[in-house]
Amino acid sequence: MSSLIERSEALQIGVVEEVSPSKIVVTLHADSPSAIALNAGDPVAFPRINSYLLIPNEEGAIVGLVTWIGISPTPYPKRLGYRDFGLVDLPFPTRRLYLSPMGTLSFRISESGAIEPEMRRGVYSFPSVGDNVQLPTTDLLRRIVEIPKSIAPVQIGVAPLAHGAPIRVHPDVVFGRHLAILGNTGSGKSCSVAGLIRWAVESAREPNTKNPGTSHARFIVLDPNGEYSKAFQDSNGIKARVYQMDPDSDESFLALPAWMWDSREWSGFTEASSGVQKPILKKALRLHRTSANSTNGKVDEIAQYVLGYHEIFQGIGNTLPNSLATWQDRQNCKTLGKQLLDAVEYLQKSGLGDRERMFQGFQASVQGIVNKWNGSTDPTVSDVQQLLTLLTGLRSQLPEDVRTSAASEDAPITFDPNMLIHTIRALARAEGGNAAHHVEPLVTRIETLLSDERMRKIVSPEEDIKLEEWLDKLIATNPAQSGEVAIIDLSLVPADILHITISACARLVLEAAMRFRKIGKKTLPVVIVLEEAHSFIQRRTRAEDDRMIASDLCRQVFERIAREGRKFGVGMVLSSQRPSELSPTVLAQCNTYLLHRIVSDDDQRLVKQLVPDSLTGLLEELPSLPQQEAILLGAATPVPIRVSMRTLPKEQRPDSEHPPFWRVWTGEIELPLDWKPIVEDWTKAVPPSNGGADPGAAEDSGGDAT
Repeated sequence: MSSLIERSEALQIGVVEEVSPSKIVVTLHADSPSAIALNAGDPVAFPRINSYLLIPNEEGAIVGLVTWIGISPTPYPKRLGYRDFGLVDLPFPTRRLYLSPMGTLSFRISESGAIEPEMRRGVYSFPSVGDNVQLPTTDLLRRIVEIPKSIAPVQIGVAPLAHGAPIRVHPDVVFGRHLAILGNTGSGKSCSVAGLIRWAVESAREPNTKNPGTSHARFIVLDPNGEYSKAFQDSNGIKARVYQMDPDSDESFLALPAWMWDSREWSGFTEASSGVQKPILKKALRLHRTSANSTNGKVDEIAQYVLGYHEIFQGIGNTLPNSLATWQDRQNCKTLGKQLLDAVEYLQKSGLGDRERMFQGFQASVQGIVNKWNGSTDPTVSDVQQLLTLLTGLRSQLPEDVRTSAASEDAPITFDPNMLIHTIRALARAEGGNAAHHVEPLVTRIETLLSDERMRKIVSPEEDIKLEEWLDKLIATNPAQSGEVAIIDLSLVPADILHITISACARLVLEAAMRFRKIGKKTLPVVIVLEEAHSFIQRRTRAEDDRMIASDLCRQVFERIAREGRKFGVGMVLSSQRPSELSPTVLAQCNTYLLHRIVSDDDQRLVKQLVPDSLTGLLEELPSLPQQEAILLGAATPVPIRVSMRTLPKEQRPDSEHPPFWRVWTGEIELPLDWKPIVEDWTKAVPPSNGGADPGAAEDSGGDAT
């Protein structure tokens, strides 16, 4: 079969001089082309960096990528049949080039009997010194870089070094095994992201004969700069669901209630330490989620108090009399008793409904015990035991599912985050010692979260939100009807919760896909796209300690998706202009790279570490790549290839154009300025948050001052 190549002597341009697994040195014939080769079918530039050459062997031909071209002085070549042997042996300029072996072009016989070339990864047999090296014909060159549409249905561009051969990829490989799109600002990176999404959706619609013109693709774009909404508002039928985490926006508002956060996200936001703060925070979350995990109406709110105070006083009762040994312990017990009484009064005022009989006599009994502690009278062992008996009796009247089932602190079960502050303080006081003092920084962070109007509307919205409805916004039940692309505009999310928001969204998508597979026994393909990934999946730079901060948490979530997402159908696309600042774990798990222009030495060095040594020569071209061109390498292509990306119409591009400085300066664009509405929006007053949901909060503040 290799005779198909060997018989074409006109294509031979040199011989192999040296061979190693990563580099093949070729000496060019004296009469080989030096600028334009006309013997390959179509005129091609030769020799040229990043072009392809063939070395025939028993498998067919080794495909080599030109990584270096130069001239070396050698003895004058002895030509058979010529009387050159008597000449003075002066140095002769010999042209050489280096090849990196990319794969094997083999030949197979099709069902029709035709001989067809097929590009395969890997080199099964390396050449020997003296083997011929030749140019590929136009047809063979296209077969090297082009994958048939039946195998790779999505065209992303053309190969300028292969006569404009279309470059196609398969979504299962590109998205399912993760993709990193890297490049400097202005290199065409954002257009590549938007284009890949659009071209994948359009390609998925073509073979859909059941519902023509529709697809079931699911993309979730986490957009921190708010630039992708514009890219999918054209009339070509690409449906996008655009959500903004800004209640005042004209777009659909998407809240992320704090009850959806897991314990790690709560710990990351509050920067809870593992000594005292984190265990108390987890216990408080577990209490609230357990008591709220019921469908018994008013009992949900009652149980949050009853179970919480029962556990608190049970902790005090288990260590009697030591738990009342010091003056501070007795003061804490007084405060807890007063808070219990305030909580009962709060429940009475808010209405107990059909649970009124549960509290008959309970309030009077508690009041009788707590009122004795006024002034200098301290709680006694008997007092604590009586309160515990009352709470145990009240707890026994709760439904069985609330009393016996314990929800995980990570379960996305709804609860009122305002009540979390009260529970944390109560648990800390029950813990004794300096626990109440240690949890105050944690409580302060939560109070800031709930008092800041910008954050409160996102994490504690007034309207009830169900998890299944929230998931349907991100992972559409029927994307053919509601839209294949969900764009989450994060540009107006406060910086304090931005990392937590991105982390929670990505984690919820992953865990939903995991449970879908567990219950349905099938995978649900979903692609998460993250722009400005270097800001949220940062390389670890600080020393390990016992605190979890938001940036660490965000990195760990995406590292988990990178490692485990493929098993559950969750793919990942990362876009970044600073790959050197990205997590090495995430980058290493990306199987395909689309590299636009990269100028920074640090970024180039990092990218070269991700590919085999034989490909480092190819990446030397990165600083000089023009806009809209990139190098595609990895699992999506049989050989690394320079790609000229398809052009997006202006209305389909992300809103990431360069600011028109010159057109504004010259008056071509007029920008009348009125600072008044800007200042009013900037400094507008916000209504006070609802502070009445936490009975005893004022008492807590006063108690901590002692």
